[in-house]
Amino acid sequence: MSSTRLGHTLNRITNATMASTSSSSKRRHPPRHDFSSNNNNNNNRQSQPRPPKRRPGAPQHHLNLDISWLAHQPPIEGLDPSIVVQPRRLHFTLGVMTLNSSPNDRGHDHDLASATTLLDNLVPSIRTMLANNPLRVPLDCSRLKVMQPDPTRAHVLYLEPDSRSSDGLRLRAVCDLVYNAFNQAGLLNDGNRPLKLHCTLLNTRHRRPQQPGQRRSAGRIPFSFSAFPQGTVDNLNLGTWTVDELQICEMGSWTPDGAYVRVAGCDLRPGPAT
Repeated sequence: MSSTRLGHTLNRITNATMASTSSSSKRRHPPRHDFSSNNNNNNNRQSQPRPPKRRPGAPQHHLNLDISWLAHQPPIEGLDPSIVVQPRRLHFTLGVMTLNSSPNDRGHDHDLASATTLLDNLVPSIRTMLANNPLRVPLDCSRLKVMQPDPTRAHVLYLEPDSRSSDGLRLRAVCDLVYNAFNQAGLLNDGNRPLKLHCTLLNTRHRRPQQPGQRRSAGRIPFSFSAFPQGTVDNLNLGTWTVDELQICEMGSWTPDGAYVRVAGCDLRPGPAT
């Protein structure tokens, strides 16, 4: 008896839930999930998910802001609305997991239930670490960076939180706790990589053709981060966001309001555990 595997991403999100990708081909591919924190979790729980896109393999993290870069004159090379991530997909990624839908799935030892149990078991330690303080994401002195070494040929633009404040130190400590626990349990796909807290804002992987019927380019078209106006990449004040919940999210799926679909989570709000 076969069952569909689930692929998960360990995420901390302030305005998004999970997304999943699955395959209908003869060989089933694992959908991906986010482990996230969300400040709109009540709406996400009530929303009915839209079926995910059939793109097995690659995790997808999207983040969108109202930005003026697209209207800049002269135009910034490589920028296009299609590469800007959607607002309700805002999240900080902690890691990626590939999980079975049941413990009996062949060829894989980990399932969603075991990941959920581990998350539940971490709640007392997280609450002790928070000491009845809310978990916040400080973006009041954040900066933008690109993943690529050449800023004139960038493909991913991301936002980095300020880790120097008390909120930032607390955020990092909680994320490290969760990341290390899931890594030690063998649940993370890329556990050999150090945790890099980031929110993706632009991703050229999502670029769409500009004209109807036009084919996608064979290669990804970069954008020039060097052409961004001065004063729009450093010391950005985007406020401080309170995290209500840490979530495991299906990657690639959509709720009606555009968020990721939540499959599990733990309440991080101050007060008695619920």
